[in-house]
Amino acid sequence: MSLPSRGEIELGRRIQQARMGVNLTQRQLSSELGILQKWISGIENGQHHHYKDFVKRICEALGVERDDEWVESPTRPVDGDDS
Repeated sequence: MSLPSRGEIELGRRIQQARMGVNLTQRQLSSELGILQKWISGIENGQHHHYKDFVKRICEALGVERDDEWVESPTRPVDGDDS
């Protein structure tokens, strides 16, 4: 398994914040989207790749406006070394 990119981690963080902002649990959001709760967890932790159409569905379910910044992600993995 490859390390998540900075963009994947940031996207997961934004999704988690938006979900918590509307007082939904991962289980409630996953049920609304028709997916397993572990996928929401993986997305929020940057462990699953994010596809634009899926991010759009999540944003719609959370009632947040998605912009391209939400889905852009650098390809460089986060490895603790910026050199």
